[in-house]
Amino acid sequence: MKLKHYILVLLLVFLGNDLKAQLLTSPPPVPSGHPRVFITPQDLPELRDKRNHPDFRGIWSQIRNNGQPIAQALTYLLEGDERKGRAAIDGAYNALRKTTSNGLRLMNEVFLGACVYDWCYPLMSNTQKQNFIREFSRIHNLHPPYWPATGGHGTIVSHNTSGWFFNQLPAGLAIYDEDPKVWNRASKLFFDEFQEVRNFAFKSHLSHQGWYVSTRTSHMVLAGFLFNKMSGGKDVWVDDFEQMGYMLAYFMRSDGQIMRLGDTKNDSWAYEFHNIFLDGLANYYNNPYIASLSDHPLFKSYNSLRDDLFGKFLLRPVDLGRKSLESLPKTKYFPEPVGGEMVARTGWSVTNRNADEAIVNMRIGQYYFGGHQHKDFGTFQIYYKGNLTGDSGMYGGSRSRFSSTYWKDYYRSTTAHNGLIIMNPNEKYSGGGWTNTRVDGGMRWPLNNDVQPDDMNALLNPRNGYEYANIIAHEFGSDTQTPEYSYISGDLTKGYNYSNKANPDKVSKVTRSMVTYNTSDEDHPAVFVVFDRVVSTNASFKKAFLLHSMGKPSISGNQATLNAKNGYAGKLVSYTILPEKPRINIAPGHSIGRTTYDPGTKSDRAYEDMQFRIEVSPSQASKEDFFLHSMIVMDKGVEPPLATQIRADQLVGVKTLDHVTMFNKETTLLSDASFHLDGEAEKTFKVLMADVMPGEWIVERDGTFVSSAIATEQGKSIYFETQPGEIHIRLISSAPSAMEK
Repeated sequence: MKLKHYILVLLLVFLGNDLKAQLLTSPPPVPSGHPRVFITPQDLPELRDKRNHPDFRGIWSQIRNNGQPIAQALTYLLEGDERKGRAAIDGAYNALRKTTSNGLRLMNEVFLGACVYDWCYPLMSNTQKQNFIREFSRIHNLHPPYWPATGGHGTIVSHNTSGWFFNQLPAGLAIYDEDPKVWNRASKLFFDEFQEVRNFAFKSHLSHQGWYVSTRTSHMVLAGFLFNKMSGGKDVWVDDFEQMGYMLAYFMRSDGQIMRLGDTKNDSWAYEFHNIFLDGLANYYNNPYIASLSDHPLFKSYNSLRDDLFGKFLLRPVDLGRKSLESLPKTKYFPEPVGGEMVARTGWSVTNRNADEAIVNMRIGQYYFGGHQHKDFGTFQIYYKGNLTGDSGMYGGSRSRFSSTYWKDYYRSTTAHNGLIIMNPNEKYSGGGWTNTRVDGGMRWPLNNDVQPDDMNALLNPRNGYEYANIIAHEFGSDTQTPEYSYISGDLTKGYNYSNKANPDKVSKVTRSMVTYNTSDEDHPAVFVVFDRVVSTNASFKKAFLLHSMGKPSISGNQATLNAKNGYAGKLVSYTILPEKPRINIAPGHSIGRTTYDPGTKSDRAYEDMQFRIEVSPSQASKEDFFLHSMIVMDKGVEPPLATQIRADQLVGVKTLDHVTMFNKETTLLSDASFHLDGEAEKTFKVLMADVMPGEWIVERDGTFVSSAIATEQGKSIYFETQPGEIHIRLISSAPSAMEK
């Protein structure tokens, strides 16, 4: 009972009583007659008019002159050409008969066959109807959740939850008059088990399946249209679902590739099905930004007549406009429970590899959902004229496919990302299922085994260990359109300790704070600062800060230089500020300890092999250690600026260019702090002071008032300008009114 109460409270916080009341939460009545799959009789006059609209005349000409069954069926429905209707029935049935194991796929033979069945219903004989139903059943009984759909096969990730389930909704609706139990089972299962957990995840504006967002989420877009038509305009998804389209926009690199997101296959600019996903969201929410992105050649090159029939004609509003991505804020925060991360950009180019634009992904994360997700909580990626540092590993190679040894042992591990390692030599993994047996010192597996959560209860149950991290603070500003700073901080402790105590706790506290500065400096357009507090339960546990590189880094003292490869012109210079006497080693990529994993070969023209990894460790063993790094992006040949430590009793900080970043050594929030800032007398510095109590603050220099600042509950930081001297900040009011900007 306590667990159920906990889950209910959590859901109410995320979804809200008012919003939840507006959603369709039970199966709507099935309309009598046909058509009813994505089209109602009331839609037909508007669709017929749309054929002659200037924006749709071209795509309609392609549809009516195409010989695919789905195109012939729509032509029959709108123009009454029975010859094409009968050809559509024969073609769809023949496609079904040839299908052996394609129930997973988006817009597959079952999906398209359901549309043909419904749209050409008046032309179908009883024998033809039974033939279609028999093939629907045969195909779906090859794989869970079977036909009609049954529960108990998982509702969050895995193929059971994609086409094998969602395609039963249009099929069940089409054949409802002949066999109502298919629709009744599938629609009940949707509202009982599928809807809630997806709306919970949609609050993040980010898919836990990463690059697979389109193949996993397009089914849900189409289901939203289906229920919306049936219910007279009600939604089954929370409004946050619209924001999922911005995921691809913000993670898109200047060269047209995407920042790595879990298992990623886009090394050759592969965006199969992303066009369906983007078109669907743009159409459903009438979103001009997502529509503009979906029109981009990167996605249009994957379009097919099937995709365009739905995305560019049938489901597209007549008044859908376009707006350039340039008018979007350059930083976006993706909330928990999937996100808890930021992407900070300095520009919006997506097809110019030489653009003077930096993109930084700063991830904390919260829940592990499984599937194609990695143990990449508390990590970062940096792009500037090349992939300067980020996720390591290959996916889809001859020896690195899903569930391969390489995939299990290395690719998903913390070691393959820019994370933190805390090595307990006695830690062990169970090795069951998809779990690797080699411990890398990174984040654990849920329940010491890669057991994916079957449902909402399993995901939220603290005993199962699917919660890895929590956000402490996040904020960007002070201009929200083109932020000078983008800041995020999180607690990663849960990700290193086992909820079921399969291994003893190895840490008492792990936090990571990250900030990206848009410097507006032509030579050094972005600065990235990352600060880690690590307290282990045993001083002998080796700790390491990881930084991956395609080429071999050059190390000089506390400075590491990473150059882009594959003809890219970018460079990253990283300064280790803390620990003060670091051990900086270079390890080979694709390795854990002394074991190197072979990903095999891959033919992709743009595979980016992170062949090396920098490991920064303290020179002396201690339970408590701090890591502080300042990194600057620039072109090859440009000299880096210095990054210098700022020392204070309770603070740690670094000065890079005219940016100063200060953190509290402790995990508590400050109400008063002081530090000395060196520099040219008249030079103005921009200071981000993190880890402060929410409220109104006073900034003083050499005892003289400089400015006031507001720290919000969300940001727990203040941002101000000052000249060198003795800087003192103090909280003067923590009243609620002072916490709103």
